[in-house]
Amino acid sequence: MADFTLPPLGWLQGGIDRDVVVYLKLQYARNLREALFPWKASPSELLDIRQRIASILAPHLPQAFQYNFEDLDTAMSEALAERYFLGPLQSYEIARSLFVTEGGTVFSVNDTDHVRFSVFSPGSDFSKPLETLRLWDEKLDADLDWACSPDLGFLTTRLDEVGSAFSCG
Repeated sequence: MADFTLPPLGWLQGGIDRDVVVYLKLQYARNLREALFPWKASPSELLDIRQRIASILAPHLPQAFQYNFEDLDTAMSEALAERYFLGPLQSYEIARSLFVTEGGTVFSVNDTDHVRFSVFSPGSDFSKPLETLRLWDEKLDADLDWACSPDLGFLTTRLDEVGSAFSCG
C-alpha cells in the first residue's frame, strides 16, 4: 500500500488554544448473534464476519476511508490503532478493517468486538454525536442480528459494557 492517507482530525482544527484539546468519543460495541468473538473465531470465520458487516457499511459510506489491516504494514496498523483507540494488534489482523468518515465516525470491524462504531467530536456537547451514533445503530440494527440476551442486554467482550454496549470518554 503505497498511499497511506489519514483523514483530518476535526477536533484539532482552528482556535488559538490548540495546546489544550477537548473532545469526546462515544462508542457502541456490537457482536453478531451465533458468531464467535474475534479472539475465538477462525480466520475464515473472521473474513466472513468482515464481509457481512462491510457489505452493510460500504453502501452507506461511499466517501469513507477504508483500511484492511492485511494490506498495511505494522507501522501503519499501529498508527491507526493509536489514533482511533483500537484494541491491541492481534493475530486476527487478516480480517480487521476500519472505516473512517470525514465527519468523525469510525467503524472498527473485528477489533475487540465484531463492530465498534464511534463518533469523535470536538468540545464536550454530547447531543449531536449521540444522535449520530443512535442513527447508525438504527441503520445497522435493520440489517444485522446482534448477540443480545433478555437478561443481560447486548453481549460484548468487555464486562463493563455488557447491557448497553455503550461507552464514552
